Amino acid sequence: MSDKEEFLDIFSFVNSMYDSTRTKGELPESGQFCWVPVLEKERRPWVADVKRSAATTHDSAELEIRRFDDTRDFRGKEARLPVHALNLTENHELILSRAKKRLCLIIGKVDGVDASTLPLGVQRQKALNAFGSQYLLAPLYAASSQKKATSFGSVMCARIRSLMYPEFFWVPKSGGVIKEDSVIRLDHLFIDPLQCGSAPENHFLSTEAQAFVMDQIQVILGETPSEEYLQVRELLVEDLPDAFK
Repeated sequence: MSDKEEFLDIFSFVNSMYDSTRTKGELPESGQFCWVPVLEKERRPWVADVKRSAATTHDSAELEIRRFDDTRDFRGKEARLPVHALNLTENHELILSRAKKRLCLIIGKVDGVDASTLPLGVQRQKALNAFGSQYLLAPLYAASSQKKATSFGSVMCARIRSLMYPEFFWVPKSGGVIKEDSVIRLDHLFIDPLQCGSAPENHFLSTEAQAFVMDQIQVILGETPSEEYLQVRELLVEDLPDAFK
């Protein structure tokens, strides 16, 4: 899939996928790539069913690690003794998940609320830790290569390069930051404050490419994307070889 001339694709309509004129600032920005720990979500998550080891102390607890059970979990556990350090209510559960540090595209940012602008007392106290800055992120997953097969094989990649799927956007390897041809997964959008384990890169998606990404998000949201996007997508899908349809 390295030959970009075999059929029309997104590269035919974007002069440059990346913006070499932008430089990393003090704070991360939209369009910037950033390393972030990304949770690996499963359809049936692992639950750590926690119980106090003894009724008279909070110093130790026992965990039963098992798959989510719809008949037991998030249904109220009034008999469960509280573990002070975890602050679990009767309808809380501990969910276990692995996290992998992945390169992500910053889609957008919210700046939060300045708690000092709120009235003194409960309103300000509650706001101190409730409304911080958050970033909307889309993780990158590597496309298949001769060295390693991934979920994104040659047929999937050809379709993604032709904008067939609004939840995926193709980006080529670049500058030592994006080490493999990759797919931006808009179906895995998540938010993160970029405080723990994150590392912004001096690497940015171009304005042209960002516009296509935002159009695809519009499709996901059930809104109407730009006329340019619709025309380009129709042309690319029509030109896609039958072997990839």
